Amino acid sequence: MTINKTVVYILTLLGTLGIVVMRTVQSLIMVERGSGFFIEGYSTVAAAMLIFMFAIIVIAAIYAFLYPKVPRKAPEKNGAIGIVSFLLAFAVIYEVLFTEISVNTPFWQVVLHLTLGAATTVIFFLHGISAFAKFRIPPMLNIIPVLFWIIKLIIIFSNYSSLAAITENVFELASLCAILVFVLQFAKHQNDIAPQKTGRTLLPISVITFMLCGAYAIPQLILYFSGNKDLAHTSNVTFITSFAIMLFVGVYVYLSFKNDNLTEKTKIENEE
Repeated sequence: MTINKTVVYILTLLGTLGIVVMRTVQSLIMVERGSGFFIEGYSTVAAAMLIFMFAIIVIAAIYAFLYPKVPRKAPEKNGAIGIVSFLLAFAVIYEVLFTEISVNTPFWQVVLHLTLGAATTVIFFLHGISAFAKFRIPPMLNIIPVLFWIIKLIIIFSNYSSLAAITENVFELASLCAILVFVLQFAKHQNDIAPQKTGRTLLPISVITFMLCGAYAIPQLILYFSGNKDLAHTSNVTFITSFAIMLFVGVYVYLSFKNDNLTEKTKIENEE
C-alpha cells in the first residue's frame, strides 16, 4: 500500500474537524455546568465518543508513521513560519502572564514558569525574526521551550490530580504531553541532530500534536466566543497557546515535507 502525503494531511484535517465537532457537542450538551463531568444520562454515549476520538488520532498517527519519506533537513524559514512563530511567542507570554496558578503551587515552580515562559517567548520571537532577517539562532537555545513545557506539565498535573477525569482536563493534559514531545523533536530537528533519523517520527508526532491541540483549543474558543464561557471548566488560558502550537505545527510540517526536501526512509536505513 502506497502512503500518500496528501492523504495524511486530509486525514489529519478531517479527523481534527470531526473531533472538534464531537468535543463541542459534548461540552454544550453532555457536560454538567457546575462539575465538568458527564451528565449521568449521557455518560455512556460521551465515553464512547471519547474512545472514538482517540481512535481517530491513533489511526491518523499510524498512517503518518507509515509514510515512506522523511525530511533531509530542517526546512528553510519563510514568511509563513515567521508569522506563526510570532503568534506563538505572543500566545506563550499571554499565557504566562494570565494563567491562574494555584496558591498551593511551590514558589520555585512559579518562578521557573515565569522565567522559562519569558525565555520561550524570546526564542519563538527570534524564530519569527530569523524568518525575515535570515540569521541562525544559537542551537542550545531551542532546548528552553522543552524545559518550559516540562514545568507546565508538572504544575498542571499537580493542580488536576483530583480532577483528572474531567474530559476537558484529559484533553489539556494529552495536548501538553504531545506538545512536549513535539518541541523536543523540533529542537533536535533545528539543531541538525540526526535530522533524517529525527524525521522518521516527526510526521506522526506532529499529527498527534496537531489533532490533540485542535481537540482541546478549538472547542474552548467556540465556547468563549459563543457566549458559553461558563461551560469551560479550566480557569487558565492554555488553550490559546495550544491553538498557536497547532498552527505552528501545521506550517512547520508542511515546509519540512515539501517534495524537494524529502528522501526515502530505506536510504537512511541502508546508510546505517
